[in-house]
Amino acid sequence: MVLRDLQRGVTDTFGKSFGFEIKVGEKTGASEVLENSLAAQLVMAIYLREPWAAVRKVRLFDQDYRRIFNRSITPYKLRLLFLLDRAIQSVRDDFRDELQSSFASIKFTLAHLVAEVVRQSEAGHQLLEIPERWLKNAEEPVYEALVQIAGEVTDLINFHVEQESELDENYDSKVAFKSRSGVLRLQGEVLRDAKRQAARDARKQTTGNSYLFSVSPAP
Repeated sequence: MVLRDLQRGVTDTFGKSFGFEIKVGEKTGASEVLENSLAAQLVMAIYLREPWAAVRKVRLFDQDYRRIFNRSITPYKLRLLFLLDRAIQSVRDDFRDELQSSFASIKFTLAHLVAEVVRQSEAGHQLLEIPERWLKNAEEPVYEALVQIAGEVTDLINFHVEQESELDENYDSKVAFKSRSGVLRLQGEVLRDAKRQAARDARKQTTGNSYLFSVSPAP
């Protein structure tokens, strides 16, 4: 029932501009569609903050189903997940070659890290919890900000993998990004850099910080 209720909610909210597909090959009639298995993976990575579990698709609709699809997931949260996934796809070509070739394995780690950076500002925290305040009338600025943050995080991931590969010839990024310890280690580096850049910009009294999310909600 939760999935059908969500599907109806998405249709009522977005009409034919955005749909939620809950069966493979289902015709929603919408111009943009988020299918439920990808939605489940993104919820696991972003809202449950467990990207290492997002690649285990069988579990998502078994023991993890009730954790993922509950009443806290709204049509606007699904729309935000769709935009965040688009932002992540847009930076795929900026990854190191070995990361591009294994993008399906690491994309949910990237999604998680982008969301963690977004959470570092009050506006970003509110965006993730109450996305309708932004997405009703300010969707494009939100998407552009997510692309910018995804680009910054991608640069940090590339640097992290380069450093780890130099220190350990047996280092395997695919394995590291699917493990809890590997993700948390990388997350620590990403968030330290985000806070450092935010502090630097605050000292310089700059506005429009390209790292932390700073888009104002729509009036």
